[in-house]
Amino acid sequence: METEIRYSYKGISQQELEAKLDEIWGQLKTDSDLATEARSQGIDLSALSSLPRAEAITVRKEGKGFDPVTTALVVAFAPVVATIVKDLWQKIILPRITHDKGKDALVQKK
Repeated sequence: METEIRYSYKGISQQELEAKLDEIWGQLKTDSDLATEARSQGIDLSALSSLPRAEAITVRKEGKGFDPVTTALVVAFAPVVATIVKDLWQKIILPRITHDKGKDALVQKK
């Protein structure tokens, strides 16, 4: 199971990404429509209910400099719940971020 995904980024900083993650993580606990959407996607949120976002999904910069071409934002998933969190990231969180910041805000590096 891949527990990290590297992204080139544009129009979003690490701090903005983390703030957006925190916002969506909180909404998963308070917004019943969002929680229902996650469940309908086959995501078991009960395994994440007591896990702080910063433990479930971490973001770090990799590479030298400030240029998104030579650096990457690495999104890592806690190994214990990696499958659940990766599904949550790909099906719920990432689409919301790219909707808000643009489809090329985070582009997965090969």
